[in-house]
Formats: sequence, structure tokens, C-alpha cells
Amino acid sequence: VYYSEWSYQLDKFPSDIPLSHVTHIYFAFMKIGSNSIQWNDDHLDRLQSLPLRISPTTALDDNIQSLGLSGQLAQMKYLKKGLKVLMSVGGANTNSVFESITKSKKSVDKFVLTSVNWMSFYDFDGIDLDWEFPDSKYTSKLNYLVKSLKNRMAQLEKESGYSKDTFQLTMAIPLDIETLKNYDFTILSEYVSYFNVMGYDMSGPWSELTGYHSNLFATEPQGLSIDRSIKYLSEIIKPNKLVLGMPNYGRTFNNNKLNVPFSECGDVPGVDQDDDECIVRYDQLPPENFTVVYDSSVVGAYAYNEELDSLVSYDTPECAVEKAKYVKTMGLGGGMWWDSAGDPFYSDANSSLLFNFVQELGGIESL
Repeated sequence: VYYSEWSYQLDKFPSDIPLSHVTHIYFAFMKIGSNSIQWNDDHLDRLQSLPLRISPTTALDDNIQSLGLSGQLAQMKYLKKGLKVLMSVGGANTNSVFESITKSKKSVDKFVLTSVNWMSFYDFDGIDLDWEFPDSKYTSKLNYLVKSLKNRMAQLEKESGYSKDTFQLTMAIPLDIETLKNYDFTILSEYVSYFNVMGYDMSGPWSELTGYHSNLFATEPQGLSIDRSIKYLSEIIKPNKLVLGMPNYGRTFNNNKLNVPFSECGDVPGVDQDDDECIVRYDQLPPENFTVVYDSSVVGAYAYNEELDSLVSYDTPECAVEKAKYVKTMGLGGGMWWDSAGDPFYSDANSSLLFNFVQELGGIESL
């Protein structure tokens, strides 16, 4: 699961994540400086005193504190043996930054050295690359970046006396098959531990029509779907290296029906909404007086209100269960969510997408 730095503003801490149900936590995002890594908020990430609160119960002293979000993430590794905490680099609107980093081998080498040193110094277990998204002229440059990062990690493992692949390198990748063709997965899969397939944002404010934004199967033969992209990728990458990404948020539209034009975000009273991206957190859904519809044929869901002429597309627990079945059937490496702040976890365990997904996988013993 991804933990975003700005989740702190919602009073959501890393230690709210139920460790029994996760194997990896990605801290998003590291800021990319001049061929280097930086904190977005140095005080919050490294210095601020934070309570270490573990849900639903803990034998820990309530007064135990963490130094910064990164410090709390490091503490959590001592609470669950084998937990991997990776630093996620990049994110939305960082394409030009990665293009600058990869303009020469010298700039890549500098970035690699500072990134891996940062990873080691702050006790991360690896690096997650989130380059959204390289075009075809950067294919070989991405190969060099990934190979260099993994080789530097291997060198550090040897110097430190760690076993091979102690440090992991992962990548977030898109669903769109035309964009996926810009990646040389034959090379990348030699160095990357897992590819986090972002199985969401198939519709949103940029779309012409309302629609599902995280459907497993296509609504039309050549339409976007998780299944279509996973099957494409599985021809190139071992399926157990593919991780199915799912959203802990919904997208709203100002029309109460699917596949019809809309002009702006939906009207969802009583729910906090990002009015630019039409995003609402899953833990606030469905909005009051909205009717929920689950479509088993596509494994997608939405809630609508005719009076408000609004609709929100999102994953329900039924979606999480069916996606867990799909992960097992396809032999995938697991599932991940963007991001942890949207899941109610123990405050509404029956509705938790994570809990429903893990239960269908076989429970926490299966992780």
C-alpha cells in the first residue's frame, strides 16, 4: 500500500496501516532535486514528533513517539518482521524531471548514487520508480537508469554483508497498452522485483463520458480494462512480478448515468472532494442518499443520485473480493492500493477493501 506524505494533513499516520495485512509500504513521494533526492517537507518527514499509534489495540506505551514520518515507518519494521518499506520517487507531473535526470549517463550515475545512499541512510528497503510516463525516445534511457539503480543496490548489499535482493527495486506502470509499448520489459524485468500496475483512472475529468475508473473487465471489446493490460503484460513479464493496483478513492461526474456526457465534478454533499480531479476518498463513500450499483460483468461499481444528477465510480468490497480471485487465478504477485488514507481499516472493517481482499486471498497467513 502507498502512504502519501499529505495523508498527515488528514490525521492519517503510517502506523494506522494494519501491519498484519500488508507486506510492503511505499512512502510517496521523494522530491527529486538536481540529480538528487530530497524530502518534500523536511520537518514533517524527518523531525516532527509523532505518536506511534497502532490499531486496533497495542501493548505499546501510548507515549512512544516517532521522529518524522520516515522515522515512524522505520519503527514499524521492528513491529513486523519482513515488512518492506520503500521510498517512492516521482509521481504525477514529474515526467520532465526524469527526462532531465536521464539526459546523460553522468547525470544518471549521480542520481543513482545519491538515491541509494539516501535509501540506505534512512533505512528504506528499496526504491519505487514512478515515472509518469516515458515516451519511446526514453526507452533505452529508462533501461540504463533501472539497471544502474539495481547494480548499485547489489553493490551495497555486498559491501554490507546482506543477502542478494535485500533491497528491492519496483516500478509503477500504467494500464494504457500504447504507453506500455514504450517500456522494454524484457530488460526491465531482469532488475525490477515488482511492477505495480495502476489499475485505476480509466475515466475522470479528462474523459468525454462518465464511466468506471477501475473496472477489471472491459465494458466494450477494445475498451480499457485491468484484465486486458494484465494479459498483455503477462506475455512479457512473469505474472508473479505483476501487482494489481487498486484505488482507495472514487471519481465523480455531474450526470447520474454511465456512458453519457458530463461537464464537471459531481455534487456529493457532505463529502470532501478534490474539485480539480473530482476525487473523493473511499472511506467517505457511498455519499448519503446515493444508490450503489455493482456490475459483476465488469467488476466495477458506482453510486448515483438522480436528484443531484451525480455519480461516483469506485471499488466496493465486492470488487476487492473479485480482484483477489483474479490475482489468484492469474498467478499475480499480489495487490496494492493508492493510497492508505482512503481505507477505513479497523474503523469499518467490513467495508475495508484491504481486509476483504486479503481475506479472499486466504487470510493474513497467506501473505
